[in-house]
Amino acid sequence: GQYELVNEGYFERGLDNTWEFIRHYGFRKLLFGMDHRHRMAGSIANHFENEELRRIFEYFIKYVGSSALDAPGFMNMMPIIQWDYGLWYVRGGMYNLARGLGRLVEEMGIGLRLGTGVEKINKGGAGVDGVTLVGGEAVAADYVVCNMEVIPAYRRLLDEPEAFMRKLEKFAPACSGLVVHVGTDRVYDQLAHHNFFYSQNQQKHFNSVFQEGKLPDDPTIYLVAVTRSDPSKAPQGCDNIKILPHIPPIDPENPLTREDYLEFKERVYDKLERMGLTDLRKHILVEDTLTPLDIERMYNSNRGSVYGVVSDWDRNQAFKAPKQSSKYRNLFFTGGSVNPGGGMPMAVLCGQKVSERVVKEASRRG
Repeated sequence: GQYELVNEGYFERGLDNTWEFIRHYGFRKLLFGMDHRHRMAGSIANHFENEELRRIFEYFIKYVGSSALDAPGFMNMMPIIQWDYGLWYVRGGMYNLARGLGRLVEEMGIGLRLGTGVEKINKGGAGVDGVTLVGGEAVAADYVVCNMEVIPAYRRLLDEPEAFMRKLEKFAPACSGLVVHVGTDRVYDQLAHHNFFYSQNQQKHFNSVFQEGKLPDDPTIYLVAVTRSDPSKAPQGCDNIKILPHIPPIDPENPLTREDYLEFKERVYDKLERMGLTDLRKHILVEDTLTPLDIERMYNSNRGSVYGVVSDWDRNQAFKAPKQSSKYRNLFFTGGSVNPGGGMPMAVLCGQKVSERVVKEASRRG
């Protein structure tokens, strides 16, 4: 199937671009094995007559923040990954994964400097030779691995000319999101750990977010009630709920205001209350909201994207940016904006594949 094909090259070997795909798979597998002749929604329509089933399978594309109308058909591998391998939760919350990686780094004797801003990546010779920290300190390095998204990194940390930046335009941002965390003084028993509240017209929703760049009138909402798997995340009789509707990334030429996003949040609450979370507003004890403006400021993401680069056949054939810089051979990138893309499992896998490439580059240099 599509998953086996994509997994054995793109995921396991960390393939990064069209030429690596051709060398690994060969033209025959690429042309006749991989489903790129259809868009994701088109392939789903060929397999399911029921509209509700079509909408469910289309929305698996949420995991990479893209549109089923634009993404290639082989992205339909996502349901089988979930079906075969399940959904996993890190005990105590996802941040414990970062803590675990931090412990591993310390056990290996690698120095960590947390809470230290990087002002720029320093260019030297034919590549880069380190970074300059906020405050002016220069740190030398044979290799630099950057987890800021590729486009902001080239613009802010390397100050690349616009002619070079135009080459990166195909790596457009995936969607953003309005991230709302609420704690309620009651439990909504009808919720599972993962929940979806669908738009009545999902194709209109995709077009609003990905083509028109508008806040959707009737958003599809992803909602997580983490206490279903981890009761320690809320006091007894309470719920800890994450609400995430997909919305467009920031449009620099016509940016929305924080007030626009907060007005949209009220529309989201209206929908959730209408669809069974009775009197949700009245039961909220604590609330925390991140708008695309906050996400861009806090994480240096490209225009507030929450999934890195969009998967769009016409723009980029669903490729993200390469892990190894096309301009500086000893500069590498990791995270949602490079292959294999957004989402925590893919970001962790990306880090592993970057380390393999760094070792390969080091051995090449001798």
